[in-house]
Amino acid sequence: MDETRTQRIITDLKKTLSALKPFEVQVGKVGGFPDLARPRVLWIGLEDNQNLLEKLAEEVEKTLEPLGFEKEGKKFSAHLTIGRVRSNANLLKLKELLKAVLVPEDLRQSIQRISLFKSTLTSAGPIYEPLLTQTL
Repeated sequence: MDETRTQRIITDLKKTLSALKPFEVQVGKVGGFPDLARPRVLWIGLEDNQNLLEKLAEEVEKTLEPLGFEKEGKKFSAHLTIGRVRSNANLLKLKELLKAVLVPEDLRQSIQRISLFKSTLTSAGPIYEPLLTQTL
């Protein structure tokens, strides 16, 4: 991605994020994509009463669409990625461990800042570079 386009993305996203105020999310259950039977990605769900995360995702898509980014085809799912599964070698043990994870029902997290990262996939794994951090 060229430097001019990157700067435009950062500038436009700063405008979009500037309207946000700090908010809270509730940490939910553990899950996997595509599912826990054969997960490739492990995650912890996030929920908020006002659907602010979903609204934010929609605003980010609206901001980025004129810059050549297509809207996501899948339904938005607020989550924190906690790991990736690279093989099925110990899948049964992984499923047992995930079933044993108990997330407290009242576990909440305050969201006070949002960051944008560039990820570059390499054979040694992804490299993450922060491009923007916006305090709410």
